[in-house]
Amino acid sequence: IVSQSGTHNCAAGQTCDFTVVGAAGFSDTFTATPALGQRFVGWKNAGTTSLCPGVTGPCTVNLGSTWTTTNGVGHLEPIFAIDLVALLPRDTRGVFQVDPGATGAMVLTPAPTTPWSGRLLILQQYSAGLDISGTADRLVLAQRSDQLDEFILLAQLGSTDFEALTLGADLAALPDYQGFPRWALGDTGLQLARITDTVLVIAPVTALERVLDVRAGTQDSIRPHHAL
Repeated sequence: IVSQSGTHNCAAGQTCDFTVVGAAGFSDTFTATPALGQRFVGWKNAGTTSLCPGVTGPCTVNLGSTWTTTNGVGHLEPIFAIDLVALLPRDTRGVFQVDPGATGAMVLTPAPTTPWSGRLLILQQYSAGLDISGTADRLVLAQRSDQLDEFILLAQLGSTDFEALTLGADLAALPDYQGFPRWALGDTGLQLARITDTVLVIAPVTALERVLDVRAGTQDSIRPHHAL
């Protein structure tokens, strides 16, 4: 976290405490800078002591004349998430992504009356019966450049956890790859791998292993110079 004043910076992995003397009139702006391979989601809402809860840009803190020591402690905590596009291998062809908070994002989830077609049909097929489009905060559907009929589906889960998402699904455990657990998805020819507690990838085996190689640092990312 970098402060505009330069006097309230906080390095990655640290918890920083600042005592404000004579808080009335205090003003500073804080910017959260994500590490390579990550993106800034927003400032955490942890209750009444949170500063800028839910704000997705720089946080400006102005303490007015009513602020006293009885106000106690204020908290400011950034939330970061993996940049899903940075997980894609360098030779990826087309990328179609959904980010509910982004202006102009392509919505792959159809309305109930919209028939599945094109990329929507691919999304349905690669979801393999899992309610990914209905439970994920962010989706990326990418086309491989060397196998145009193969795709990669990456998902950042929202409030639904992995166990709830896969409950009752036809999963067959496979040996880990690059240290990541993975499963065969029934007879679809697709595999599912769990990259973090909330990030999943579904793809044919070769494409899936390329994504896991990017995450492990043994394959180049579509994002230049991104260390994951």
